[in-house]
Amino acid sequence: MYTLSTYEPKQSWEIWHKCYGHVSYTGLKKLVNQKLVDGLTVNTTAPPPDCIRCTEAKQSIKPFPKESERTRRKKGELTHINLWGKYDITSISGHQYYLLLVDDATRYITVNFLKAKSDANKHIKAYLTHCYRTCL
Repeated sequence: MYTLSTYEPKQSWEIWHKCYGHVSYTGLKKLVNQKLVDGLTVNTTAPPPDCIRCTEAKQSIKPFPKESERTRRKKGELTHINLWGKYDITSISGHQYYLLLVDDATRYITVNFLKAKSDANKHIKAYLTHCYRTCL
């Protein structure tokens, strides 16, 4: 007659914490103390370590302030300009670029579709002239 005996070493709190999807150590202690799970062997003498991932997940950022520099700017004082293109597919009208102008204070957006990159210059000048006339 043969007898087979196996011994499974007790695992650390950290291993069970990860296996149970980062459950709290209080929850794990409840599972161990009340023997709710067969085979859950933990070295209870070792203190539960701090889980870096759980600590990072609980961190939060303070909300952004309601007033920003943009609200203190005047209309036309700062404009964000982006020139996009050249796209592989030409539009029906033959445009392959577009020029995006955004007024920082009002968030007013102007989009100009361009056939050539060199057309951007005249549209920017026209926009700045318009801002100069209407903002003063």
